[in-house]
Order: sequence, then C-alpha cells, then structure tokens
Amino acid sequence: MVETKPRHGYWKIRGLGHFTRATFAAAGVTEYDDTFYTAETAAQWHESDKAALNHELANLPFAVIDGQTVCESDAIMRTIALKWKPCLLGKTPQEKVNTEMWFSALVKATANLRENCYVDGITAE
Repeated sequence: MVETKPRHGYWKIRGLGHFTRATFAAAGVTEYDDTFYTAETAAQWHESDKAALNHELANLPFAVIDGQTVCESDAIMRTIALKWKPCLLGKTPQEKVNTEMWFSALVKATANLRENCYVDGITAE
C-alpha cells in the first residue's frame, strides 16, 4: 500500500484530539493534515465530512492512516504508536501490561479534567 500523509480531525479545543496530536508528536510524526472544527464549521462536519469517512463509528476525533479510518482517541493513539513507534506501547510483555494499565487509568482520570474545557457552552482554546 502506498503510504499517504495521515489526516486528523477534532474540534478546536484541547480535549481528546489533543491527546492524539501529542501521540503523533511522541511518535515523531510531524507531517499530517489536521482539521480543526469550530462552531462555524460544525455543519461541514455533520453534513459532509463525517459521511465521507465512510465508517460505522465515524466521530471526532478521527484519523485516517494509510487509508484506514480510526475513531476514538484511545484507538487512534494506539494505532499511531503501532505504526510509527511501537516501543511507546512497551517492549516486554510486562511493560506492555503496565502501559495498558496506566493508559487506561489516565484516560479515565482525565475525563473529569476535560469537563473544564466546556463552560456554559463555550469551549476553551
């Protein structure tokens, strides 16, 4: 398969999409198309871009890596690591288990912190 530049999309806030962008950086991926959706472009997401992903779980954030659409931030982060820097997921079986435990705990713990991104319908940038 011909490798193409990855695509990424999320709302223009520091939420789940920021985790996936940080994972691109940790994996050394500096070249990818990033779409930031705003209140002004929300209709574009809902009316055309979402359907264009042609995926049963199309949602934000999303990434398209080597033509494959990946949704859900945890899956995107793992996919990035698997493709570009597998050692981020651990080298030994024990490291992999520990990485999964910490990853799961941190994703759950940050859910409460992410709520601070949304104040009275206004998003923090």
